[in-house]
Amino acid sequence: MTKESIFDDAITYIKKLKDEVKSLRQELQAMEAKEKFEERAEPKIDDFSAAKEMKKWGIQVLYK
Repeated sequence: MTKESIFDDAITYIKKLKDEVKSLRQELQAMEAKEKFEERAEPKIDDFSAAKEMKKWGIQVLYK
């Protein structure tokens, strides 16, 4: 093996690793975005107040 071929192999390997890091970063960002979306999509309700309000209107609460 010549020095040139060793450098070429090293450069190719580093480019491959950089592409993998980029791919993993994109996957992580997508997962984080999905997690944030799910947090926003699910409104946080004060269960006690909601149950109390429902009882006030004669609606039976079936969960606890």
